[in-house]
Amino acid sequence: MGCAMKKIILFGLLAAFLALLVYFSAPAIMGIMDEKKSNNNVENNDSGHSESDTNGNTEDSGTVTDDAGVDDSSGTDAGENLEADSPVDGKEGTSTEESEGESEDDTSDDASTETGEKRFTFTATGDNLVHSYIYQQAAARGRNGHYAFYYGFKDVADFFKNNDLNWINQETLCTDTLTPSSYPCFSTPGDSARALYKMNMRIFNVSTNHTYD
Repeated sequence: MGCAMKKIILFGLLAAFLALLVYFSAPAIMGIMDEKKSNNNVENNDSGHSESDTNGNTEDSGTVTDDAGVDDSSGTDAGENLEADSPVDGKEGTSTEESEGESEDDTSDDASTETGEKRFTFTATGDNLVHSYIYQQAAARGRNGHYAFYYGFKDVADFFKNNDLNWINQETLCTDTLTPSSYPCFSTPGDSARALYKMNMRIFNVSTNHTYD
């Protein structure tokens, strides 16, 4: 029994080894066979193209000889046609340069009509509500009794200047006659409105809940 078991184990190991060898070598063998098939196909295609090219070249050469044979007789006819089409005394015929110029003008006109559309940009900005700490900072930056409100809008000034029409909801009253005040009865220095106008604000909505402050 001991010898029989050893033989069985040896045969099993041998069978497993052969199975692994076939498993790992089969893809490589199949790849080599595929490469050979693809190479044969490529060679066949190349030979087919070369035959067609040679046939095509012979046909082309035949047409060239035919054209060459006609050149001697067609030379005078071509010259006569050119003379007939050429303008006489600047009255008859049109040159190719003039026709090309007209076609270019037509295309430029079409392009101008397509791109000639005008664009209009509009912006709307919500509540400009000026509290005491805002006009106090503007007073500290200002000179000669004026409030420098423009400093607070400098980061967005270019945006509004690049638009056609800008609308803003001016939440508080802007005036030069009343003393500045904050909540609950707002009064904003007039320099605030002038700063907004400087950066291209043109429509001021003043119909708010602070209109009668």
